[in-house]
Amino acid sequence: MDESYVEHCYSAATNFTYIRRFKLPASKASFRKAITVLKTLFESCGVNVADPCTADGDSDCWIFQHLTLWNRVLRSLSVELIEKNTDRLSLCSTHARMFDKDSALQASVAVHWLLKEHRCISAVDMKNDYILQCSPLSCNALFVSEAVKTFALSYEAEFHYDHDYESELAAAVADIPCLEKLYLEGVLFRNASFNIIGNGIGSKNTLVELKVCTSTFAPSSAAPILNGAKSCTNLKHFRFRTQELGIKGADSLSDMLRNNRGLEKLELVGIEFTNDELGIIAEGLSAYPLLKLEKFEMSNCHLHASAFSVLVSALQQHESLASLRIIRCNLGCSKVRVLVLLLKDCASIRELCLDYNIIKDDGAVALSNCLATVKELEVLSLKRNMLTSRGVIALVESLLRHTTNTLLYLGDVRVNITEARNVFRALEAYGSCDRVQIVYHANGIFQLGRVVQRSTYRMKEIMLDGDITLEARDLHQLCRALSDNCNVKRLSLESVVVGNFLAIKLCSLLADNNTLKYLHLGTVDGSLPMTVLFRDLAKNTSLSELYIFSCNLDSLATCAFIAMLKVNTALNKFSVAKGEAECVCEGLSDNYTLIEFRLPCRHKDSNSARHVAEVLCRNYETLNKAVKFVSMKSSDRSSAIAFEKVRYSNSLLKQLRRYSGHSKVEVKKSVKRASRYIADNFPVLSGVVKEKLECHRNSLNTVQID
Repeated sequence: MDESYVEHCYSAATNFTYIRRFKLPASKASFRKAITVLKTLFESCGVNVADPCTADGDSDCWIFQHLTLWNRVLRSLSVELIEKNTDRLSLCSTHARMFDKDSALQASVAVHWLLKEHRCISAVDMKNDYILQCSPLSCNALFVSEAVKTFALSYEAEFHYDHDYESELAAAVADIPCLEKLYLEGVLFRNASFNIIGNGIGSKNTLVELKVCTSTFAPSSAAPILNGAKSCTNLKHFRFRTQELGIKGADSLSDMLRNNRGLEKLELVGIEFTNDELGIIAEGLSAYPLLKLEKFEMSNCHLHASAFSVLVSALQQHESLASLRIIRCNLGCSKVRVLVLLLKDCASIRELCLDYNIIKDDGAVALSNCLATVKELEVLSLKRNMLTSRGVIALVESLLRHTTNTLLYLGDVRVNITEARNVFRALEAYGSCDRVQIVYHANGIFQLGRVVQRSTYRMKEIMLDGDITLEARDLHQLCRALSDNCNVKRLSLESVVVGNFLAIKLCSLLADNNTLKYLHLGTVDGSLPMTVLFRDLAKNTSLSELYIFSCNLDSLATCAFIAMLKVNTALNKFSVAKGEAECVCEGLSDNYTLIEFRLPCRHKDSNSARHVAEVLCRNYETLNKAVKFVSMKSSDRSSAIAFEKVRYSNSLLKQLRRYSGHSKVEVKKSVKRASRYIADNFPVLSGVVKEKLECHRNSLNTVQID
């Protein structure tokens, strides 16, 4: 970070045409001062900020040991470094907006330096391009990095988008030199910007994954990006969502499919296809079948009957097709009959999803007649298709007669009491209870408590949404049944008002049930139910997510909540959408398992929001240290302590599965091995590794008692 770097920053920051939103100082003197302050801050912690990246195949970069220090600087621009992989870092947006003009320039310099000099940062994940609006230097940082392989940019609907700097942002994205994965979600770009990005990624031809999804409020179609992107030849996954495609866009999409013979996943979303547009794409797929295509999905698309027949004929030539998903495309019974022809010829299909298509009973019967020919089918999903008992029973009979392991997901089935009994009898008579998933509406859940108590149907999720109202006695019966149930993992009582008596029943459920992982409550009426729930959650070791739509946390409930946070080692996510909440920061510092925490807060830039962000960042670091310990990439004392803090957390299992790719059973075995390693190498009096209560085997002459 010498004088030449000052010149580089100044040149990069002033080479932009738009007026910056926060008008940060951009003189050479201001950059020189910002760099000096940055150096001084790191030196006070014994770190040289200008040290080069030390990441290699066997060891992590030195900044992994100083993430808290880096994030203290970066938080001024509402970004943070997150260890999403055991040897790679991601630069991500934070939930809170905490812009601090006094230190934002140092943060901009830090972002630029990290992306320019550190090959350990392989991903940039920006929400609402907040960082790019703050400083053009951050925009320049994107195309000076030679390590960023994944770039994601997403916009929320309520975000105030400014087109003034759009062309510079598009140019920066287009010029990322080694980009392999590009995700644009909810983007509001204009045609010219999509052209710039398309030409950039097409000329470099490094992409293997491209996802472009425009917002409903987008001023133009995303089709122009295809004109340049069709030159890509290495794509394995392509997802595209826009409202209008056009003939030129259809031609470009057809060319792209022709040029990417190794494409494995193709997803087309929200496109209002004309007959000609769909015909062009279908003809392209027919003339040049994608021999490696495993997944084809269309959702929220308008499909003309004649062109749909051509598309189905084209898909028959794709020999590797294993997953076919056509969702919310208004197929109806007539198009399902056309689709049956494809199923009879495609023996490789393992998943067929036709959710939200209103195929009705006639369509279900047509599908049931072809199950005998689809020998490899593992999953058939027909949710929200207006089925009655006739269609359900036809599918169940065919399922048992012709398949051995196919799972059937029927979703919303509107039946009366008599029809519900017929469906239950069919499931029990044909012995297919464990292979069928049905969502019953009010008329069909009269015996829900009995079904849950018997555990015959292996239900994993119970959701009572806003359309369902249950009597108090039915809810109490359901809670009693769930206390002994070992299958249900998700319980949603969105439509239920939780009062004192129901809160007590839920507490009994939480005390007895060790399987439930997710609990969604609607409105909690009063402070006492919340206090009772929090007191019992303190002893719960299984629930990992708690979502409450509306509640009020007064001083009594807040005290119970803080006490719960200090001792609960399982809860990962806690969220309240509406209500009043007092400050709960006191208890957060003692909790190491929460990675998502949201309360209704009027002042998002307050010290409380900053403290929450710091604690969640610390918890992510603790979690990733524990992952390294379990993976045997680190066996020092600090990693062992981190593991002990989160060993019962469900997020540890999820993180291990994400990194290793192993099954849930395998990662549980890994956690047990890590526990045995601690018992052998970190013997302690309490049985738990703590900073002040440890007797290491290398110091046998020392015994410390807290």
